[in-house]
Amino acid sequence: SSGNVNGWTWDFDDASPTSNLQNPPHTYTTSATYYVNLSVTTNNGCTHDTTIAVFVNPTPVAEFSAMDVCVTAPNVLTDLSSVANPSFITDWAWDVLNDGSTEYTTQSASHTFPADGTFDVMLSVISTGGCTDDTLLSVTVSPGAEADFTATNECLNVANVFTDQSTVTSGTIANWNWNFGDTGTNNTQNPTHTYASDGTRTVTLTVTSDNGCASTFSAPVIVYPLPLADFTSTAVCVGLSTNFTDQSTVSSGSMATWNWNFGDATIAAAQSPSHTYLAAGSYNVQLNVVSDEGCLDSIVKTVTVHPLPVVDFEAVSDAGCMPLLVALTDLSSIATGANAAWDWKIENLFSSSQQNTNFTLENAGLYDVTLTVTSDMGCTTTLTRSDFITVHPKPFPEFSFTPTITEILYPEITFMDLSGGSPVQWNWQFGTGDVSTEQNPIYSYPDTGIFTVTLEVLNQFGCSDTIEHTLLILPSFTIYVPNAFTPDGNGVNDAFIPLGIGWSDYELRIFSRWGAQVFESFDPTIGWDGTIRGKEQAPIGVYVWRIFVHDNHTRKQDFIGNVNLVR
Repeated sequence: SSGNVNGWTWDFDDASPTSNLQNPPHTYTTSATYYVNLSVTTNNGCTHDTTIAVFVNPTPVAEFSAMDVCVTAPNVLTDLSSVANPSFITDWAWDVLNDGSTEYTTQSASHTFPADGTFDVMLSVISTGGCTDDTLLSVTVSPGAEADFTATNECLNVANVFTDQSTVTSGTIANWNWNFGDTGTNNTQNPTHTYASDGTRTVTLTVTSDNGCASTFSAPVIVYPLPLADFTSTAVCVGLSTNFTDQSTVSSGSMATWNWNFGDATIAAAQSPSHTYLAAGSYNVQLNVVSDEGCLDSIVKTVTVHPLPVVDFEAVSDAGCMPLLVALTDLSSIATGANAAWDWKIENLFSSSQQNTNFTLENAGLYDVTLTVTSDMGCTTTLTRSDFITVHPKPFPEFSFTPTITEILYPEITFMDLSGGSPVQWNWQFGTGDVSTEQNPIYSYPDTGIFTVTLEVLNQFGCSDTIEHTLLILPSFTIYVPNAFTPDGNGVNDAFIPLGIGWSDYELRIFSRWGAQVFESFDPTIGWDGTIRGKEQAPIGVYVWRIFVHDNHTRKQDFIGNVNLVR
């Protein structure tokens, strides 16, 4: 056809009036599907219309929520935007306006504000139809608390002191929560806490301000170990040095000082000192130790100081003549305990470990005696008594005599004292039972024999000694033979009996003038009675006798002679 369109009528399918504009704008207030009708008219008066369905998308409503947070805490921005069909929203744009224009494109966002204050946050949303909406919300960021504290490092069993140093830019700290690292907790501002064991603990403090902002701070706290005081000491005796050996320990660190109290008003600061007690008894010794961290411990031990023996002794016969038997008797004592060992010494001549002992001193002189006594606890005392024993010298007996050998016919002996050592008394025994006290006696022996002559001499100390010499008195050899006898029975000269001394092995034989033996005898006491063989009287006359004897020198002697028998 021909002609031009010169009229338009729009029906927007809503309550709004129609429009005659060729290209009118129209705003729908409700989301829906509208059937828009356009009727056109040409200049020829011809008309035509058409209806087109128009879908009007819903307009999104931008909306979100934000927490009131503390500075440095992340703020969660939660999208709350709505639309007829929420799934129609396809894009989100977050803009933190006064925080450097930070932007996020996620449905919800998390943002940490750098400081406290009020911040504007804008959310823009776009639906599937390209519809948009935005909203602006002011977010409040509260000032944050800054947790902090100081703490003392202490020794075990001493309370650690915690001092709150927390700060807040505005407002106040409302709550304190302490965790001491050993299950212990506390809610006071400046607490103390005593740990049950040493070591390093991590202590955590959480503070909360009056606007609910919290902060946490952790720091190590040290509990120093206590030293363990201990020592050993040697067994002690009065007057001897006692050694104290420190045995103290500490699990970490080292010992710094030692202080000793020996229980007798004396002290020392050395680690392992020595000390000499002046009196026996029990002493409570205290050792105080301090570690390099100033931790203390103390121990008390009883140290027993044993008494010394009190040495004393006596001697039976502490003076006498040589050789002198000295009996030594211990008289020592001790206050407590018992004496267990003895050591006697007489110079370098004698020693003994018996409690009571004896010893013979052979030589004259003055002798020192030393006794060392040891108790059952090993305590020793020595006592020396100088010149305690006096041994007097003995005289030295000696003598001579003349003649040295003699016969009984000359029995007088002269004795000569030759003794040394200044004797003052002489006692002679001549071996016959006779004695003399003369210095140089003369003695006549009554018989032959071997005699032991003893001389005892005594000096000014009453010391004596004896010497013996043997003296020989020989028999004299003599024989006497009568030349006649008268065997007439009148009791006078009735037998022929030779007499003599110094003989032995006697044999007597009588012969007649014709050589016939008429008598024999082997007993010098039995003589010839003037009979022939004891049977008949021999006639008067001259008879021959023969005598055989051994003299005192055991030499055989033969004597021959005549005897006249007279009646």
